[in-house]
Amino acid sequence: MYRKLKLCSVFALVVLLSAAPGVVAQKPPFSEPPPPVETGSGIIYSTEYMEAARMLQDATVQKDENRQRQLLRKAIRGFTADLEQRSSDVYVTYNNRGVAYARLGEYELAIADYTAALEISPTSADFVKNRGLAYEQRGDLDKALADFRTFLAQIADAPGERQSEERTYFSRKIAELSSQTENAEESDDNVATVLEKGDVMPRW
Repeated sequence: MYRKLKLCSVFALVVLLSAAPGVVAQKPPFSEPPPPVETGSGIIYSTEYMEAARMLQDATVQKDENRQRQLLRKAIRGFTADLEQRSSDVYVTYNNRGVAYARLGEYELAIADYTAALEISPTSADFVKNRGLAYEQRGDLDKALADFRTFLAQIADAPGERQSEERTYFSRKIAELSSQTENAEESDDNVATVLEKGDVMPRW
């Protein structure tokens, strides 16, 4: 059974990636994305999608860790069922399943889903932002930096409030990650220099 809903009337749950249990991550100074842009066309959402979206939303406010993980697993199953039923307008489903995977700390699966969403909708800034956050959590800083830079370019003409808050946050994050990658490269260069000189590396 399907319900046809206007894109602007559905909260697409393009939510920010949060850290998995045990992983500390700084959260942006905003909690919800702006509503989806009105395109004038409708999207057909399956009942499985609607239920999965509700579970994902409930998981974001759930305090009990075990219950949160249960909701996320159920949401993933629902989004998967939706993808098995439909072949169009599935980019939001891929993104939301990616969010659920990311909240569980399953970053490889999250990145795969964000990438699938971007292949369908390459100009969706939130999708590339979410993938960048997943790359960062996985420790792949070069790819995270590339996505964050793309994200900033995509929101250059966004409404003032979002542009100001997100540009400030991610500009700072880009500077921070750039510094980390530069330090890592410098460290690698130093190690290479030591090895070239034939010095003995210390044993730890």
